[in-house]
Amino acid sequence: MDLKQPVARAAPFRLFVCVCLIGEAGFQLAISHQWRGSLLLLLLCVWMAVTRLAQRWDRASTALLLHIVEAATLPILLHHLPSAVIVTTLPVVLAGAAASGGWRFGAPCLLVMLGALSLGGLPQFQQPLSWFMLSGFLLSLALVSFGQAQRLHQQGSQARRHSEQLGLTNAYLEKYLPSSVRQRIRLGSASRQPPQSCWVTVAFIDLVGFSAYVRERPPAEIVAVIDGYQSLINRLVARYGGELGKILGDGALVYFPEGGNRAMDARQCLLMLRELPLLLEERNKRWRQQGHLVELAVRAGVASGYCALGDWGGDCVDRLDHCVIGDCVNLAARLQQAAEPGGGLVCEVTAALIAGQRAFPENGHLLGDLRWLTLKGLGQTPAYPLVDADERRL
Repeated sequence: MDLKQPVARAAPFRLFVCVCLIGEAGFQLAISHQWRGSLLLLLLCVWMAVTRLAQRWDRASTALLLHIVEAATLPILLHHLPSAVIVTTLPVVLAGAAASGGWRFGAPCLLVMLGALSLGGLPQFQQPLSWFMLSGFLLSLALVSFGQAQRLHQQGSQARRHSEQLGLTNAYLEKYLPSSVRQRIRLGSASRQPPQSCWVTVAFIDLVGFSAYVRERPPAEIVAVIDGYQSLINRLVARYGGELGKILGDGALVYFPEGGNRAMDARQCLLMLRELPLLLEERNKRWRQQGHLVELAVRAGVASGYCALGDWGGDCVDRLDHCVIGDCVNLAARLQQAAEPGGGLVCEVTAALIAGQRAFPENGHLLGDLRWLTLKGLGQTPAYPLVDADERRL
């Protein structure tokens, strides 16, 4: 396993050694050994600057080099200043090496230290047994600390990888959810939202001629066409501020929840549907350029009213469905079925909302003359055809 910040991990041990050596330098200055004290302070200043600079390259090779230099330098100082302070710092240096790199650092530093001590002859320690016991205790404690740090580092790495994997999974699963549900989850509200009554403008959109096209074309071509069509719907709905509630193969359920202005929501819905045929015509040209002999058109139905919007499925199931259910949804579906290929029908309520928007006089060009239709399950129903700015049907 890679070592985590080996230079920084040994900083507390170096601080202790530096404090001890500063005390020794002060003692040498106090007993009039000016050159020894001054030299020791100079060496300490240089070494602290080097270790501070080395933290910019906090790698295992840099840390090992620093520990080896320390393990070789302290015995040389001990030969010239045979004091108890320097003797005490020797096991601390070994402990710092073991704490930052385990036996990987501790063993080389121990060999270098023993070699440096033997070159000048081992000094006479007043209490050698105590020194060896202190060295063994500090080295054991440092090895245990290194093992725990490595385990924590490994667990932290696993946790980060797991978190990254969860992030990728969540990002992928979010694509299956409506935008309002994604936003609710991102804000931290992951609890179920019971269906509530609210005003919505609903649009059912369907491709005309797609069933016959499916029977005649290979699956690979069908996939390319459907992917392009659904991508077109997604971008268009997002641009006009709607909610793509359902994708039903070649059909789509789009709704505009009340955002403070019902008339504006209805207008955005109709403007979206008026632009859809133009974009689909461009998509048809692109498909033909790619060799797909397809000529598809859309038809749509629009209705407005109160519906129940929320998470459906109850509390006893492991799957929820966020959708809108109500009379205006059924009405929009029936209007879509009754619309002519390339056309769209709008309910009387939505038409009243559009007509009441005086701030947009061009709304009069969105709807045609009133019609009475016989819809399955609904009987005689008034509806308005949706037209573009040139008075042509959708």
